[in-house]
Amino acid sequence: MNAHTLALAVALTIGGSPALADPGENRVAVRYDDLDLRSTAGRTILDRRLDDGIRNVCRSPHSRSVRVASETKACIAQLQEKVAQLRNRIIAEAADAPPGDKRD
Repeated sequence: MNAHTLALAVALTIGGSPALADPGENRVAVRYDDLDLRSTAGRTILDRRLDDGIRNVCRSPHSRSVRVASETKACIAQLQEKVAQLRNRIIAEAADAPPGDKRD
């Protein structure tokens, strides 16, 4: 992982569901080196990428089970909480970077 990629992973077992618990399969890299995080548009794109990544990490097999839906929802909420801190730090670092610096 380079400095311009945020890795999302679920490292805990939620309700014993293998689809949600396998950290080998439930990883996704979210790139942001092509975004200007000083702009609203760049932050909006980052948020969409993070949301897509979180949903991909927390995906579950197609099921109509209320239990699986509940586990998926809990996974998404937990990962969103963890990712929010990283997102804010990345945006703060981008705001502090001199114009033209490609750290963001």
